Amino acid sequence: MLSLAEIIAECQRGSSLAWEALVKRLSDRVYATAYAYLHDAEEARDATQEAFVRVFEQIGAFRGDDHRFIAWILTITRHRCIDRLRRRKTRQGSPPADETTDGPDSSLVEDEARRLVYRALDHLSSDTRDIIVLKDIAGLRLQDVAQILKVPIGTVKSRLSRAKVELAKAVVRLDPSFGDRNGL
Repeated sequence: MLSLAEIIAECQRGSSLAWEALVKRLSDRVYATAYAYLHDAEEARDATQEAFVRVFEQIGAFRGDDHRFIAWILTITRHRCIDRLRRRKTRQGSPPADETTDGPDSSLVEDEARRLVYRALDHLSSDTRDIIVLKDIAGLRLQDVAQILKVPIGTVKSRLSRAKVELAKAVVRLDPSFGDRNGL
């Protein structure tokens, strides 16, 4: 099995098989990130596809290691999602949160606590939501989150700590019984 760095290098040389391997390896992670922002399976699939199209167009210019590549593709994904949210807001006046649509994994979406967290994310500021989505949902390293958000790593650490507290408070506001059941 090829490493991500090897797959990226083969993609840069134009290998369609490497491209398939790249999409297969990263599509779930990209989709989960898109879904965390959009809360709509169809829109998350579209944003995922748009992100991969953009990567395909620009992969020849990419320079960096595996971690930088993942940060790069998730930055592209985040931008695609923000664009979609802006268009949605313009069309509808405010972005609705779809709580019933299948997400990255049907068991994940069926889980009440996860749905509640996704709903609570909508009640956070965009800066707070970005930290949670990039670090905890997309699974990026602190260094990568700092690079994407263009802030020092210490700022990411302190914002992440505050973001988790704000998220817990938002969850409890949406469902006070969740706080009672989970000691929040």
